[in-house]
Amino acid sequence: NTASDTAVSQNISSSVIVIRDGEVNATGGSCAAGIGGGENGAAGEVVIAGGTVKAAGGASGSGIGSGWKNSSATEDGHVSKIALVGGTVTAQAGSKNAMDIGKGSGADTAQQIVRTVEATNGTGPARIDDAPAGIVPDGAGQLVVKGDVTLPCDLALGEAETLVVPQGASLAVPESTTLSGKVQVDGAL
Repeated sequence: NTASDTAVSQNISSSVIVIRDGEVNATGGSCAAGIGGGENGAAGEVVIAGGTVKAAGGASGSGIGSGWKNSSATEDGHVSKIALVGGTVTAQAGSKNAMDIGKGSGADTAQQIVRTVEATNGTGPARIDDAPAGIVPDGAGQLVVKGDVTLPCDLALGEAETLVVPQGASLAVPESTTLSGKVQVDGAL
């Protein structure tokens, strides 16, 4: 099952895409992300909480995130949030100028990336946008909050995991969202 640019990658600046289970194989159309925004369009939020997800960007599009943005586009071309909190994720950009996860070629850096599962691009670790805010693994069993982050979905930490909110960072947990497990707070929660 391959999703076209009209099925998964479209200009969805205020939409949310959530994948919780199953198998998803998505390929972006011309200049579109595999999952996320289309050409010259911003992507809203993408949440992957389970299942097996394979996403390939079209020419200059990210695997998961925003599509290509040309210099005369009126849309800002960013992806607001990407959350990879479960499942198996493989994402591959459509060109070397796009990220596997995050921005397409010419687009702005993602605002927030929450990543508690590792992602590959089929041959190695996925190239992931260096978003100004997010939750990232440190390689030693800790998930570290950087910047100001709003938890986009439920997050249950494993027994060996610790979520660290360092000084200068903040984590907001909406009432409709659950955070469970060990949390070390030196910043704001």
